[in-house]
Amino acid sequence: MQVLYGDHVSTVHHSGFLQGQLEEVLPVAMATSRRRVEFERRILAQHSRVSQSVSTFSDNDPQASLYKQYLQKCCQWPFYGAAFFHGSLATKTFRLPTQVKIHRKAHVPVNIAVNTSGFHLISLETNSVITSLSYDSVDWDASAEKHCVQLSRSDKTLHVQIKTRMAGLFSSLVSRMSEQYLQRSHGNTSTTTSTAHTQND
Repeated sequence: MQVLYGDHVSTVHHSGFLQGQLEEVLPVAMATSRRRVEFERRILAQHSRVSQSVSTFSDNDPQASLYKQYLQKCCQWPFYGAAFFHGSLATKTFRLPTQVKIHRKAHVPVNIAVNTSGFHLISLETNSVITSLSYDSVDWDASAEKHCVQLSRSDKTLHVQIKTRMAGLFSSLVSRMSEQYLQRSHGNTSTTTSTAHTQND
């Protein structure tokens, strides 16, 4: 808001100001939800707070400081910098930790986010992270022919099967990412094959 519209002016930036413009500052799913009035109210309140703090920035370029703060906030997300693979989670074939809750449908649309820290399953129905898994905590298989990705643990506390036409690309990226992760974490490549099993049929 501060980047797009400048300092908060109460006579201008009030209820209704963002009508038809919420998609500029929110994901589409939130901008079109029934809570959009509440979202606008909360955004305007935070815009007012940010405007008051802009003058305290030590940086000579407040605009650059705002962009930096925005990126620092994004970096806190576990899936920051990830590649996203769209798929369908088969709930009949999965097992997740008991604290993880999802809607029990036959198939749940998901994104598998892959970055330097691991895998992140994101529900497209709720736009929330189902679970995040580091490369050294899970075994994985990917079959380009069967359009299938599987994530599991040897102790059987986790088993996930995801149908995706991007399984081949997923396998190629994860092979590189997991090797880099394990080299960085353990200082060698000897553990790579124990946690990353690929099937490029």
